[in-house]
Amino acid sequence: TSLVTCFAQETFGKQYKQTMGLDFFLRRITLPGSLNVTLQVWDIGGQTIGGKMLDKYIYGAQ
Repeated sequence: TSLVTCFAQETFGKQYKQTMGLDFFLRRITLPGSLNVTLQVWDIGGQTIGGKMLDKYIYGAQ
């Protein structure tokens, strides 16, 4: 969660906040050639890894 927040929001919080379920973050970047790209980053809480909902969270992800 801390790394995803740092990447997506360009800030690093001093307090840890556990991800409950699933969080989404967007990060807009410009690639060489002035190509604008929006990245959608998913942060899945550690307690859900291997759980019943994991397949539903990541179905169709690339």
